[in-house]
Amino acid sequence: KRYTGLMQCLQAKHAKLPEGACRVKVRSSLRVLAYFPTANSPLLAECRDQFTAYCGAPDGVDLMEDDALLRCLREHRALFTGGCRAKVMSIERMAHNEMDFNAEVSEACAVELRTQCRGVDSRQQLSCLERMGEVRAAKLAPTCSRVLQGFKERAAQSVELMGKVSSVCREDYELLCASASALQHPGASIQCLKDSRGQLRSKDCKAAVLGLMAGASRDSRLDAMLQSQCGRDLFECTRAGVLPGEGRLLKCLKEKLSKLQPSCAAQLRKTVHAEAEDVRVNFEVSKACEAELHHYCASVKPEGALGCLELHLGGSDFGAPCATAVRATMRLALQDYR
Repeated sequence: KRYTGLMQCLQAKHAKLPEGACRVKVRSSLRVLAYFPTANSPLLAECRDQFTAYCGAPDGVDLMEDDALLRCLREHRALFTGGCRAKVMSIERMAHNEMDFNAEVSEACAVELRTQCRGVDSRQQLSCLERMGEVRAAKLAPTCSRVLQGFKERAAQSVELMGKVSSVCREDYELLCASASALQHPGASIQCLKDSRGQLRSKDCKAAVLGLMAGASRDSRLDAMLQSQCGRDLFECTRAGVLPGEGRLLKCLKEKLSKLQPSCAAQLRKTVHAEAEDVRVNFEVSKACEAELHHYCASVKPEGALGCLELHLGGSDFGAPCATAVRATMRLALQDYR
C-alpha cells in the first residue's frame, strides 16, 4: 500500500520530475494506465459501478476490452460524477496534452507520426498532426483523420482538455466562469469564456479564446454548444450535401436563421454577433477579404475592420467575394439587432 501511494504521488507529479531513470519508470507506468484502463486500479475503484452503468459489457463479462472502455469513457465523460469524473478527466488530460499517453491517436496515426512528426516532442505531436490536417489533408489517412477529428471535438467540450487555454485563462476562468465548471453540459465552460471575452484581463487568455472562436468559425464541429443546440439543423445541412469545414456548415445555418429551432437560433446569434464584432473570428470574411484587409484596413484594429471594409465596398479593386462576405455579415448583424 505504501508503494502504491508513493507511485500515485510520483505519477501526479511526473511533469516536474527531473530527467533520469525514475522519470522514465513513472512515465512508463502512466502510459500503461492510460492505454489499459482495466489495469488502472485507482480508476476502477472509483468508477466500476459507473462504468457498468454507462459502458455495459457483454453478458458474463465484468468490463469491456480496453479499447472499447477508452472510447466509452470519452463518449460518456460528461455523465461521470464525483471521484470517478476526476479520475477520467485525469486520463483525458494526459491523452490530450501528450501523445505518449494517447492510445487511440497513436495507433490510428502511427504512420503519420513516424513519417511527418518524427523528432517532434510528444507534447507537440497532436499539434503536428492537426497542422497536417489543415494544410495537407491528403497526407492524413482516413482513419487517422477521423480519430484526430474526434479528439479535437472532445477537447472543444471542456477547458480542462485544452492545455494552453486552461493555463493562460486560469485566473479569468476562476473569476468569471467558476460556476460553468459545475455544469455537465459539453462546451459550457468554453462558452462562458467566449461570452466573457470583453472582460478577460489576460491578453494571452483573450488571444487563446479568440483563436478557439476562429477555429470554430472555420469548422463548426469545434463549437460544442452549437453542435448541442443545432444538432437537428446541422444534420439537415449535411443531409443536403453540405460538407464540414471551411465555414460551410456555419454558412448553411446562417442562410436559414429564421427557420431554425429557437435554441439553435439563439446560439447561432452569439456567433453572428461575435463575427460582426471582430473579423478575426469571422472565417468567411477573413478568407474572402485577405487582400482588402491588407490594402484598406491594415492600420485598423480587428474590432473595427468590418466597418472599414464596409466603407470601402465601392472601391474599384474591391473583390466581389469579399463584398459578398461583408454584406452577408452586415445583413445578419442588422437582422439580429435588438
